[in-house]
Amino acid sequence: MLTVGVCAVTSISPVAAQNRSASRTVTTGVARTASAQPLTTQPSGAPTGTETQQTNPRVHPRRGTRRSRFTVRFTLRDVPGQRGVVATAYAIQVERPHRSRAACAAPMPAAVTSGAQGSRIAVALPRPRYGWCRGRYAVIVHRQTGPYCPPAQNGQPPTPCPLFPSTDLRVGKTAFTVTA
Repeated sequence: MLTVGVCAVTSISPVAAQNRSASRTVTTGVARTASAQPLTTQPSGAPTGTETQQTNPRVHPRRGTRRSRFTVRFTLRDVPGQRGVVATAYAIQVERPHRSRAACAAPMPAAVTSGAQGSRIAVALPRPRYGWCRGRYAVIVHRQTGPYCPPAQNGQPPTPCPLFPSTDLRVGKTAFTVTA
């Protein structure tokens, strides 16, 4: 849980409040900015977005081997980036096959923080250190919005952050299979 002043933020996301001031503390969890930093964890039960928010992701190729290069393509339904005090990003979560070992987990790709609304973008999925494991990987696209806290300028006090909770919507899901 990220505590900012008296406001409790329950969804930790790349666009969650950026702790720029000593008066703001992170009690637990991982806070990320709207930069191209990958997520480390995602709640599995994120709410699903509406029909108009769905990104319709597709992975290419649908089947591959340990050394294949997989790419997910999806449609941006909102403009990612910072607008006023609100930051929006699209994060991609790759879930390893059921009952596979931890080494099968792929690193999280960078969050999408720029682009035009309605455009179709492609994001390469980083391969696990020792290659993809056999099985079915799930790819989930999350749209995350939250407060934007501008960084403090040299010698200036930080700008106060807005106090509203971050949201994390699951806006697309697809899968790919790795064979021997």
